[in-house]
Amino acid sequence: MTKKTTVTVPAKKTVPAATLSKAIAADIKANLNANKSGSEVAAAFDRQFGALDWTKLKGNSSAKTCAMSAAEFKLVRDARIEYRDAWKKADLPNFDSRWQYVKSLSKHTPKVEDQDDGAGEGEGDDDSGSTKTKAEQCIAALQNALRYATHEDFDGDIKTAEKIRAALKANGIVEDAE
Repeated sequence: MTKKTTVTVPAKKTVPAATLSKAIAADIKANLNANKSGSEVAAAFDRQFGALDWTKLKGNSSAKTCAMSAAEFKLVRDARIEYRDAWKKADLPNFDSRWQYVKSLSKHTPKVEDQDDGAGEGEGDDDSGSTKTKAEQCIAALQNALRYATHEDFDGDIKTAEKIRAALKANGIVEDAE
């Protein structure tokens, strides 16, 4: 029969709840400011480019794949590069995530509540609206996956990128060489 042992664990010094609450409040305040500044950047891009849907710009793409003229593409790409370089100079992380967030705040980005018009299934599926179809969302996801699979830090199988390219090609999307 095993002998039953009782262990007494010394009490740890805990952080006062007020300190934790202050840290949480400071984090929320900082992120509210970040959200506000993201909205300001999106509004500035909207004003700068007017009717041009600058949110169509995708990293590692071309004017054709973004449905822009070469001049429009260059303007938007140069503005994004300026933003990215300033972001990196400030030693801030995750610019690509920030760019996606700022794009989501643009007047050109359909809002979630705009996507459901209350129509039943099969109605309103004529693709004439500004929301992306499931196929377009899938293509965008594949293009994003290809960017990851072709990144220099990718440590997966090289065949991954080949299979993604094949899936894109099957959907009529051919990767542009830049």
